[in-house]
Formats: sequence, C-alpha cells, structure tokens
Amino acid sequence: MSDETPYVTAPDVLASEPPAPGPRWGRRVAVSGAALAVVVLAAGGYAAYGALSGGGTQPDTLVPANAVGIVELDLNPPAGQKLNAMRLLHRLPKDTVHVGADNYRDALLQTIFAKANGIDYATDVDPWLGDRAAAAVLPPVAGGDSPTTEVVLQVKDVAKFKAAAPKLFSASGDGWVIRDGYVVISQDTDTATRLADSAAKADLADSSDYSLDTSGLGERIMTGWYDLSRAATLLPAATRASVGDAVHGRATFAVRVEPDALELVANETGVTSGAAARVALLPKLPGGTVAALELTGGGQRVAQEWKQVLASMSSSGVDASQLTQTYKRQFGLDLPGDLTTLLGSDAVGAVVVPTDAKTPVFGYVSVTDPAKARALATRLGRLLARFGAPAPTVTSDGLAWGTSPAWAKEATSGDLGSEALVKQALPDLGTASAAVYVNVAGLSALSDGSSSLAGTSSVADAGVAAVGLTSTSDGSTAHLRVRVIFK
Repeated sequence: MSDETPYVTAPDVLASEPPAPGPRWGRRVAVSGAALAVVVLAAGGYAAYGALSGGGTQPDTLVPANAVGIVELDLNPPAGQKLNAMRLLHRLPKDTVHVGADNYRDALLQTIFAKANGIDYATDVDPWLGDRAAAAVLPPVAGGDSPTTEVVLQVKDVAKFKAAAPKLFSASGDGWVIRDGYVVISQDTDTATRLADSAAKADLADSSDYSLDTSGLGERIMTGWYDLSRAATLLPAATRASVGDAVHGRATFAVRVEPDALELVANETGVTSGAAARVALLPKLPGGTVAALELTGGGQRVAQEWKQVLASMSSSGVDASQLTQTYKRQFGLDLPGDLTTLLGSDAVGAVVVPTDAKTPVFGYVSVTDPAKARALATRLGRLLARFGAPAPTVTSDGLAWGTSPAWAKEATSGDLGSEALVKQALPDLGTASAAVYVNVAGLSALSDGSSSLAGTSSVADAGVAAVGLTSTSDGSTAHLRVRVIFK
C-alpha cells in the first residue's frame, strides 16, 4: 500500500512497518495521560461534539474514520457545566483538589500534575495546552496484533509546546506531529503522521453512524463513542469465534456535572430486545437498605444465552460440561434450569441495616414459577444448611430468602423508593428494567474489620453519598444512567 492510502477497509490496518514487539499501553505520554486522567478524577474513580464549547476544529477531525472508539474531554465546556463543576469541586473533602483555582480546568489539572514526576503544570503544560483533548483506539499497525492508540491535544501555542516536548516525551519515546492546531500523538512519529494523513482524507467526524449516534447528547464535559463490531475484531480469534454475532452495535456516552452529582448516560444502538418489564421490588424494600440490585427478565436471558455462555467458557479453557456436572453432583443444582428459576421474571438482592441493630441482613426475593420455586427451595435449603443459613421461603409468586427470617417475610412491604436519597440517585426508577442502589455512607459503616468492604470507606471519605444505576430499553436502543451523588 502506498503512503497516499494508509488505510484499507477490510481489515482496517495502518500501512506501515510494525513497531517493535510489545504493546505500548503503559505510559503513553505524561501530559496526554494526565489530561485524560481528569476524567477518572472527576468520575471518582470508567463522539461527536456539536454541542461542546465554541467552534473551530474539533478533535474527532484528527481521528481516522475507521476508529474503534474515541473519548473526548472538554476543558472549557458550556457555562452551566463549568459552574456546576466548580460548585461540585468545592463540596469535595479538603485537599481533594486545588479549589483555590478560579476555574475547573486549572483546579483539576493542577491536581493531576501535582503528582506527575518531573512535570510542572504551570510551566510545562498550561502555556501551550488548549481546551480539547481526545484519545482514540484504532486497528493494529500492519503486521501487528495490538490496537493502535492515538491521543489528540489542542495546542494554543506551538512554539511553547515544541519547547516543552523533549521533557514531556523523554520517558515514553512516543512520536507526534502538529496538525490544524492539535498535536497528534502515537507510538512513533511515522504512525502519528500516517494517522493525521489518513484523517485528512476521511475523518471520524464525517462518519454518518458516528454523527447520528452522538447527536443530541446535550451539555457535558466528556463524550465517548465506540463501535462494538469493530472492537470485536480486536479480540483473540478464539474469543471472537465464541461470541459470534453477540458483539455488535454502537454505543455513546456522556458525562455531565451537577452541583451535587456526576452523571453518566450511555446509549447502545443496533440492539434488538423485547420491551422489558419495569422494576417493582426495589422500591418496596424496607428502610435501612444500604445496597440493592434488581433485574427483570433474568431467567429468560439465561435460557436464551446459555449456549453462548458455555461457548465463552470453553474458549477460555474452562470445561463447561464438567463444571455443570460438578454443581449438580455437589450442590444438587441443575444448570441452567435452576438458575432460570432462581432469577425468574424479576429478582432483587439487598443489604439492610435494621434500625435496632448494626448487624446487616442479606436478602433475596424473586418472582418466578411457584411450582419450580418449591422444588428449588428444597434443594437450596439443603445446600444453605451446610453453611448454617436459613432455607428459602416459598411465596405466592416465587422465593424469598434472608439471613433474618423476619426480613424475608416482610421483604417487599417497605417504602425505600420514597426516600430522598433514592430519588436523587435513581430519578427514573419507575421506567427502569434494572436498577442498582448503594447508600455509600450506610454501607461504609459496615466496613470496619471487613476487607471486602474496605474500599467503601475510601469512597465515602471522598464525599460520595450514594450511587445509582438504571437501565432501560425501547427495543432497538439500550439506555444506561449512572449517578454519583455527593454529600
């Protein structure tokens, strides 16, 4: 392939000699990694940009059209997002960020670069870094087997960037090229140049799928897009064969800032599924519930996808047949039938701290076939007895189990859905087909002496009050919403 045509359509590969063996996913570039790490910091911890701030060249015009995925960060978002970001940053515990800065860009970047060895934000980065940054994943370089990565950073002063570049790139050895007010960074200068040249001929911004998927996302500080079908081509051959047609469609996501919350919304297009039932159990859990997960239609999904699950296990070197036989011999469980019954048409698991005790109660309720539930309850009862746990209770419409028999009896007679924190974390609970709720402050109270919950206290110390997740589907598009609520 000539230099004039650096990409082919199938498979998508860069027309250059493969790099030295070994992917370079470690330290991409000190400044590019730090710029994108703002996302992690802002999120407390996992595009088209038509509605983003200002005009001019956007990062997606520097990314070739065959990109697998892209994440873009706006350091100068719309006024409402900037105001909300500063309000939120001032709510965080002292010393979390440099809240003395007068804008969220400097507050976050000063915090990031305060921990970067040998890099000073004020002298090495701020003088040249613009307001937009993006990172993209592309097919492997010709002859290679590792995905190609590209980082695109807006440059407001090319001379100052070039002066700082030797220091910024000394450890990584990455290459770069300046194009249209941006620096394009990749594993070497040749690859960076070819990426920029390819994007000049056909960029991601002009892709009809990309434009359609990312339109209407509203104000946000971060945007992402990825093509699942393209991503599947990067999987090992055995894994790719096992997942078959399951990996398809495209997805977008956006991160938004509120004065007391961070929100991630994601949409997956190209999926086909029937209209899912709405959650009905979680809102009826008792007060004092500190964590809950509800899933509708789980039993049907297991029955439909079991063969695919077995194929994936086999491709990973697990003897699926032997595993299911072991479960039946040792625990008396017949898979997937018993799992289908256990999940039923609706199921919720919960952790509750009763008002009169600090010992948590763990419980589970499912709506499923009563006859099958009765037979399963008998087998589960024998299994749970080995661990000194109560047996499940057969209800009029399924199963209920709890470490406290009293809780199991009254499991869905509460009013958790009316609590203010739940409403804040799960504002669209009434239309969701799946939901997760975590009262971080309540759960962290249980973490003393528990290594499995040790991380919860750290999250609570970071100012997080609750986390909520809801999932909905309209048959052709799946929607996910995650909210992190701060104190």
